[in-house]
Amino acid sequence: MKYKVSKNTKILPVVLARADSSRLPGKVLSPILSGHSIIDYINTQVIALTKDIDGMAKPIIATSTRPVDDVIEHYGEEEGISVYRGALSPMQRMCEVANSNGETWLWRLNADSPPILFPLIKHVAARLSDIDKATLLITNLRKRTFPYGISLEMYSAEWLRELFNNKHTKEEKEHITPIYKRLNSNNICNIEANDLSIQDFDSSVRLTIDYE
Repeated sequence: MKYKVSKNTKILPVVLARADSSRLPGKVLSPILSGHSIIDYINTQVIALTKDIDGMAKPIIATSTRPVDDVIEHYGEEEGISVYRGALSPMQRMCEVANSNGETWLWRLNADSPPILFPLIKHVAARLSDIDKATLLITNLRKRTFPYGISLEMYSAEWLRELFNNKHTKEEKEHITPIYKRLNSNNICNIEANDLSIQDFDSSVRLTIDYE
């Protein structure tokens, strides 16, 4: 399914999903949260956020071109959600999506991390107009004050386009997050819990779905 992003789009949510998982096969489409799948839960939350945040597009799902991921494209067709199919590597897929977009922030969402902290996303959206042009990454991972699974990674589409033909390490290809090590501190906007006027969370708590 093709997708179109408005020229007014400031944030494009990109849900990275594959149908296979060595630890929990089929987890992204399995009914595990009150009868709903993880990907259902993520998309419902993001669509709710679009009603409160100007310039946030509806989510797209980015999966691979492998036959095993056909079920994810079928899910998108049934739910009316745009699906992009590209490289197996999540890093390469994000770069490919960036190639189709202009001055946009790509909000990376993982299909194994269903909780979205609304105040965190709204805080970032409110700050976008004040973000320095040198900033290429907005994150809460450089210094962790949130639990694992409450992850924020928004990448400048322009920067990801520059990285498209770069060589990536194995870790970068699969996990993307380590790409921040290529940046200087002035290129990263790190959000901490106290920026939201709340106390630090226990960063050892893990809110991801990895095993049955």
